[in-house]
Amino acid sequence: MPRAKKTDAPAATAAKKTTSRKPAAKVELFIEHNGIQASANDIAKRVKADYAAREGAADIKTLNIYVKPEDNAAYYVVNGDIEGKMEL
Repeated sequence: MPRAKKTDAPAATAAKKTTSRKPAAKVELFIEHNGIQASANDIAKRVKADYAAREGAADIKTLNIYVKPEDNAAYYVVNGDIEGKMEL
């Protein structure tokens, strides 16, 4: 019977590379116009709540928000076809 070849275990395992990554900086966007200030994160949360109140617990796959400060409103499109408007 042929003998199995003996392999060198340390040579068979590849050394793992470890890279240290800096955590991403926290960014918060604010929109200001005529004395009104609104956080982009707050607008997104309010838009989602407005949509849920209108459409129920429908699934949001895509959400596009358009802030129009001169109208004091945020317009949004959910899943490419459902439009809405929310006052800032």
